[in-house]
Amino acid sequence: MLQERTKQVQTKVNQLINRANKLYGLTLPEITVRFDLRGRAAGQAGRDYRGYYLRFNVDMMQNSSWDHLYTDTVPHEVAHIVCFVNPMLGKHHNPGWQRVCRQLGGSGQRCHKEEVTYANGKTYY
Repeated sequence: MLQERTKQVQTKVNQLINRANKLYGLTLPEITVRFDLRGRAAGQAGRDYRGYYLRFNVDMMQNSSWDHLYTDTVPHEVAHIVCFVNPMLGKHHNPGWQRVCRQLGGSGQRCHKEEVTYANGKTYY
């Protein structure tokens, strides 16, 4: 199940990158997608010495939060990369970023309300 879902997320990221490139006249750089995030955050976007990256919460990919992660978190995080590349579009979670997020299919919300249950049974809300 997890392997299939990681493929689905990677495919969606690629589709959103193509969509953002067309919408905003960009050529987004290569983005590394990782599935190593834990804790309450559903996703994370950033840049380090290797380039841009997206991280997704592997626990949320395996429980009832999957739909939210797939439909909202993925566009949310890609919108951050778009705004990192072109800060004129927006930054952080401001109205410009919200507009980009919504145009990529996300809700434009800053935080999720999904619960995260770990393998040890501990749940975070």
